[in-house]
Parts: sequence; structure tokens; C-alpha cells
Amino acid sequence: MFAGVHSTPFRDVHVRLCEEAAARGPREQGEEPKVLAARLRGALERVLDRRLAGYRRVAVLSGGGLDSGTLLAHALAWARRTGGSAFGVALDFASEGDDRPHRRALAAHLGCPILEVTPEEAAPRLGALLGGVDAAPLTWPSAPMEIEAMARARAEGAECVLMGVGADELFDGAPTALAERPVLEAVRAARALRGFTRPRAAEWSWALRPRLARLVPLAVKRARARRAPLSQPAWAGPRWERVARATRAAAIAAMVEPAASVPTSHRWHVAWLRHQESVAAGVLRIDPFLDPELVMQVQGFPRAALLLGGLRRGLFREAALGLVPESLRLREDKASFEPALARMLAAAPEARARLERMISLPALAAMDAVRPSSFAAPARALLAGRDGGEGWGDVWPALGVEAFASERSLP
Repeated sequence: MFAGVHSTPFRDVHVRLCEEAAARGPREQGEEPKVLAARLRGALERVLDRRLAGYRRVAVLSGGGLDSGTLLAHALAWARRTGGSAFGVALDFASEGDDRPHRRALAAHLGCPILEVTPEEAAPRLGALLGGVDAAPLTWPSAPMEIEAMARARAEGAECVLMGVGADELFDGAPTALAERPVLEAVRAARALRGFTRPRAAEWSWALRPRLARLVPLAVKRARARRAPLSQPAWAGPRWERVARATRAAAIAAMVEPAASVPTSHRWHVAWLRHQESVAAGVLRIDPFLDPELVMQVQGFPRAALLLGGLRRGLFREAALGLVPESLRLREDKASFEPALARMLAAAPEARARLERMISLPALAAMDAVRPSSFAAPARALLAGRDGGEGWGDVWPALGVEAFASERSLP
């Protein structure tokens, strides 16, 4: 069922494309940042022209963030070039890092309508999360809201819906890239860098330590990786642990020197999620920021160039100059989706009750995938709206898989 998503060929193609792009990097080291920004902007235009060929009306899921706002601006430019039409559709909710003021500014700047969908309107879509889509669990917590937004766009005539998935991994940049600069320049840049959670000593963590790490033999790096704790929730069971160890072993075996930055963006997971949302909403979803041509273009840039102006995703911000309002282009915060998820769940008491009955995870426990005793507390907190964002990424998918397995009496 999942072979097409998790297959080795899918991963290998992506890695090969990124390695080819990285190999071109030295030829671009001397280019001015503004030239790179222009190339990035042009690459995105070409991607949209290619991916939207044959379409006449498109929608962009654009709540008020930098990535989706820029994508909406590019979609409108595509519409002007081709005689098509484009509009926005947004999830409307209040949260820390509120998108709504930025969305209003974006709509005024672009002169573009942006339809709004509330979490409560998406509550009926929880059935897709619980029952799965296309004979597979639907494990993305916000998928019901995204499906409702896509369906609303289809009702307004959209033939496809664009989303900004993958932009964080592609454009954010890495603070440790500063270590590639001369020492004093790297130290000064580390002190001034904005947009990232700052460590106690940014100069050491971002400018000096990565430089020294390059001197560590690959064998030592692999040994350290083997000793590192597994990244998994406390309630993971033996079967989960075996999969996690096998995944880590494969990653360690694939380590090369020097280490390359390959933004996987969970591409194989996203590919299946894209398919499921398209099936459930009845309209194709397209993720331009995951297009191989664009990934190759960005991976060919010097890593430090992404931090143009001493700011997270600085090069992308430069490429968006004039396309979106300055308040949005220079925005450093992001909306928190937890309040929207809690509102959606509160509007579906029957679905919530169903999930509460599954907290013991009998189907997953029978597979040795989880330890139910450790799962109960975070699950109850999440369902009561007291989660604080910690468990949505792990607890919610587990409940979704449990619901799917229980309905089908899977062993």
C-alpha cells in the first residue's frame, strides 16, 4: 500500500537531484545575493508555468504566512501571463503569531479575494481522519481542515489547489552555514543572526563548533550517532523501537563526508498525504516548493546565502520583494495551529468521544507498537484541549491509526 511513497527509488531520485545541485555550488559562490534572489524568483515562475499548464483557475491555501503569501502572489502573476485566474483560501482562526492581520494586508496588497474556512466548518471532515482515505490511515492532524479548504476552493471553480509545504526546509537556511565564512566574519554574523532560537553561545554553536566538527573523522561521527538516544515518544513500543533503530542505522550507513544538506521535507510521507487530500477533497493538490527543479536551484546556492541580511530565509525574503506587503515579507513569527485543531475537535463531540474510547490503543498494543499506559496521559490532555502543542504530532496520528485499524479489525 505504501510502497510508492516510502520506496527507495523515490528517495534515491530526490537525493540524486540534490547532490547534483550541490555539486554546482562552487560555480555559484561568487554570485551576488540579489542575483541569486532573482534566479530563485525566476525558478519559481518557471515551476508554476510548467505545473499549471492546461489549468485555467487555481486556488492557493494562503492564511497569511510568508511562504503561502508569496505563492499566492506568484499564482496571480501566472494568471496575468496566461489569462487564467487565481484566488486564495485560508483557515481562519486566532492564535499566537496570528495570521489574520497579515492575511488582510496581503489581500489588500494583491487585490485578491481570500475565502475563509473556520475550524468548526471542517469538523465534519474528521470522519476522514478516523476512517482513513484510499484504504490507508490519514495521520496529518490538520488534514481535515485542509481538505475542507480544498473542497471550498473546488466549489469556487478551482481546478487545483497550491500549498506551501516544504518551504521551511528549503528556504530557512541553517545557522551553522555561517561557519563556512572566514572566522571573524562568521562570529559577527552569528551575533547578529535573527529568526532562529538562539543557543546560549551563538558564536560557538553557529560559527566555531561546526568548523571544528569538520575535522572529526566520519567513523567518530557515526559512532556518536549510534550512541545518541532514539527520537521517539516515551510510549513507543518494541515494534516502534525496532523500526526507529533500523531507520537510524540506514541513515548512519548513508552518511558521507562532507555532510550534505538535503531537505527531504518528509517527501515520501507528504506525497501520500497530498494524494489522500486530493482524493478526499475532489481536487488536485500541488506543492510547488517540493518541485525537483526548484530544489535543485536552491541547493545549488551557497548555504550561507539563504541567510541574506542576517535573517532566517533572508534570500527568499529578498526574492519576495514587491510581491507581498513589507509587514508580511519581514515577518519573523508564525501562526500556531494548535488552537485551530482544538476548535475543530471541540466542534465534533461524537468524534472526540470515539477517540477517547480508543485511548488504550488495543489494536496498536496488539502489534507491540505502543505502551498504552504511557500513552493515556498525553492523549487525554490533547483531547481536552490542554496539550499545548506537544502531542499533536505524535498522539494524534497514533489515534488516527488506531481508529483505522479498529474499524477494519487489522491484526
